Amino acid sequence: MHAWHGSEDENTPLTPVRELVEATDGTLVTSETDHLGTLLDHQRDVFEWLTADRET
Repeated sequence: MHAWHGSEDENTPLTPVRELVEATDGTLVTSETDHLGTLLDHQRDVFEWLTADRET
């Protein structure tokens, strides 16, 4: 799992996201922005991650 989360996101608090990522041995990237700002700031990273070849 890989998650991107804005520290100013009022839709989803950071704590539950962090707990989920830690429980799945994932990676969390935070940015000092809100919900939509995070997607806009990291859209290239998100799409690259979604389309990357990974062994399952």
